[in-house]
Amino acid sequence: DEGEAAHLLSQLVDGLCYMRARRILHRDIKPPNLLLVHGRDGSPHAPATPPPSRPRLLIGDFGLARALEPSQMARTVCGSPLYMAPEVLQERCHYDGKADVYSATMVLWFWLSGEAPFNGIAGDLVALMAAGENLRPSLKNIKIPRTTKPLCKKLFAEA
Repeated sequence: DEGEAAHLLSQLVDGLCYMRARRILHRDIKPPNLLLVHGRDGSPHAPATPPPSRPRLLIGDFGLARALEPSQMARTVCGSPLYMAPEVLQERCHYDGKADVYSATMVLWFWLSGEAPFNGIAGDLVALMAAGENLRPSLKNIKIPRTTKPLCKKLFAEA
């Protein structure tokens, strides 16, 4: 539901900001790499724990992550095609933390629709199409509350 998606998205954005402040580029933000923790873990370094009825989101699987100085751009093609930013596969392949933000918007799409972005199209084909056309999923395919639609249009860069 919209409230749960907003709760999780807020935590995901906080996690991306935390990584960016430490110059970490994840490069594989997708639902299987997002862990939901219920209850308290007792860690003094953990962010404030939400009420027990709401899970806390943790970003996992840093196997493709790398350090990235503010003036640097990553150039390695890696990640999961259905959640990968178009610039990762473009001819000159220069990207930074914005690629993780694109992936987060595709995760939001999944949370709102219950389906992977571009469902029914092979991942490699989606990635190649996205690279050539700056492809975004259409909001016409999912039912979302009117209050959420303007934010999604901005995040998905859809007119």
